[in-house]
Amino acid sequence: ADQDVTLTEGGSEVDDETYTYDGTEKKPTVVVKDKDGNIIPDTEYEVTYDDNTEAGTGKVIIKDVPGGNYVVEDNEIEFKINPKEVGLTWSTPASFEYDANSHTVTATVTGLISPDVCTVTTYTNNEKTEVGDYTATATGLSNTNYKLPASVTYVWEITTQTAETADQDVTLTEGGSEVDDE
Repeated sequence: ADQDVTLTEGGSEVDDETYTYDGTEKKPTVVVKDKDGNIIPDTEYEVTYDDNTEAGTGKVIIKDVPGGNYVVEDNEIEFKINPKEVGLTWSTPASFEYDANSHTVTATVTGLISPDVCTVTTYTNNEKTEVGDYTATATGLSNTNYKLPASVTYVWEITTQTAETADQDVTLTEGGSEVDDE
């Protein structure tokens, strides 16, 4: 039996059979046609879904209902559920004064579907000690239903410590020996 199976959503064909994760099941409508292009009634087959909520590859499973006017071939059709793009809110401040301690900037993930949890798991250049200008980059997330946004960098700095804020103890030496400052 020559049959054409098309995945549709809301009466129209789904482009490339792709969706974006939103925490809900994806159930593309199935239209099965015979070799002449006639739509086979949905009472002739049963449709089930598998892996159709999380980002990744979902499946539509079509099985014949025995005793009808058609014998519908069993079929599995895969469709894609893309991860949802999230936003990042970087920690503040973006500037630290040098104090010989390590300073770290981190990002919080925004735009999650409740009750999902997702954190930034890996960074580059987000922890430094020395004076300098840095660009931190978020490089990984803890939840595969989400993907990083196009902008994943944050510019930050550690500035030179100023003399009036430096807690300095100055000792004058000459040739390795302490000099009396009188």
